Amino acid sequence: MSHLNTLMGLNKDKQEWISTQNPENLQKYFEDVFKTWLIDHLQTMDKKTAEFLKNSGCK
Repeated sequence: MSHLNTLMGLNKDKQEWISTQNPENLQKYFEDVFKTWLIDHLQTMDKKTAEFLKNSGCK
């Protein structure tokens, strides 16, 4: 899932939260969608960025 899709989903659930004040819907988004995206992002993109910086001489 791209950053844009994640931000759009978060914005959608934020608007739903504003109108319903139902924490279960927000919790469902974070547990089912955002958590999966974040773990994948950390394992792929952040790892590649860290390797690039290390290989570039950054400490």
